[in-house]
Amino acid sequence: MQRRHVLATATTLLASTTVAGCLTDDSTGTDATTTHGDPTTDASTSGTTEDYVGTEEASNTPAADHQITARNDHDEPHELGVLVARTEDGERAETVHESTRELAPGSVESVYNLQDATPDGVQSFAVESSVGDQVEVVVLETSMCYGDLEIVVDETGELDPIYAIC
Repeated sequence: MQRRHVLATATTLLASTTVAGCLTDDSTGTDATTTHGDPTTDASTSGTTEDYVGTEEASNTPAADHQITARNDHDEPHELGVLVARTEDGERAETVHESTRELAPGSVESVYNLQDATPDGVQSFAVESSVGDQVEVVVLETSMCYGDLEIVVDETGELDPIYAIC
């Protein structure tokens, strides 16, 4: 009986210490995880627990350095069109980048960085990518919540934009 109690406590402790990322308590809009007392340094990272940023804070903190790259995993070349436009009220307001390029099989190319648009704080950008008759549009914001965008032509020739958001 004592062994089950120890195992249950250890499992609960392990599960609660491995939670990381952008977490919020949706009912209050506050961070679901908080740091108390002295910060501790995790040997696997260069930061401390004081470096933790919750979702609400991350989405409101400007971070313009978001690289847009293109990758062709298909065994044929593809012509890729990319249009990046600043948006206001959900509508395209200003085109900041437009290009067309031939993607060779197996190639990875840098397309654009949102930092080059010199955004003022957190702003939204629509990124439209096209290959043949396929068109995909994603919206990125210049905040800490968004990651870089990789526009992928997959093994079957399908267009697949990939990015991370907290």
